[in-house]
Amino acid sequence: MKGDKRRIKKIVTGLVILVLLGITLSGVRIRSVGQYKQEQKQLANDLFATPDKTQTDNGTVSETEPPDEVGASEAPGRTSTSEPGKQTTKPKTVKKSPQRTPGTDNTVSPQPSAKQKPSVKRTTKPLKARKATGKPSTKTKRSSSVPKATKKPSAAQKATAKPAALTCTITIRCDSLRKHWDSLSDKVKAKMPENGLFLKKTTVNITASDTVYSILQKVCKAKNIALDAEYSTMFSTEYIRGIGYLYEKEAGDMSGWLYRVNGKLPNYGASNYSVKAGDHIEWLYTCTGKVE
Repeated sequence: MKGDKRRIKKIVTGLVILVLLGITLSGVRIRSVGQYKQEQKQLANDLFATPDKTQTDNGTVSETEPPDEVGASEAPGRTSTSEPGKQTTKPKTVKKSPQRTPGTDNTVSPQPSAKQKPSVKRTTKPLKARKATGKPSTKTKRSSSVPKATKKPSAAQKATAKPAALTCTITIRCDSLRKHWDSLSDKVKAKMPENGLFLKKTTVNITASDTVYSILQKVCKAKNIALDAEYSTMFSTEYIRGIGYLYEKEAGDMSGWLYRVNGKLPNYGASNYSVKAGDHIEWLYTCTGKVE
């Protein structure tokens, strides 16, 4: 009895295993068929989607109409038998219609479809719109030339700024030594320039704070002329001892440097005399204490 029960259990378990195997195998087949159909649909869609945009020999891109639902569901390589006559004509018209020559907008294939005619009009209208929009661009360029005329006042502003540069003239002379040449020592004679000028008439820029002494100091530094000056506490001004290594009292007890502005001798020191635009400053070496 026990042996029969064991056999029955084995048979039952074997049947159960067979049933499970059958179910699993049937399930695999069902899934494989569904996957196969999906793959076929994907292949059909891919095959019909790729010709949508194909590049021709001329460099243009041709567009084809999307496939019908019946054709998409069928496997690749098969054709529907519902309308055989139309199937042969549609691919030809679709392939010929998008062929265009480069550089022309109005030329189409000998057998254009009704759907492609509006596309030609749509392409031509934007071109006209672009041309129309291109015209205002020239107007903007013309308008841009107007601000160039506004730059002229800037030149006028520069012209008005020029008078702000104030100038004066300065001269450094020692030609009075020639009148006392015989009484001069060889040392003094060697210091005197041939033309009697340490500095010929020179124009310099001035500021509102410049004085006769500051102008002399700037010029001597720029022209590399020796200048020896000291501040006098008695007169509260700078006192000029020597210019160009020619010092006071080298040509007599009354000899030395003095200055005049516009032909007049001021009665105060050089560092206290403010210079104005257009002034002419002269530094003179005198042997008698006066202008000679």
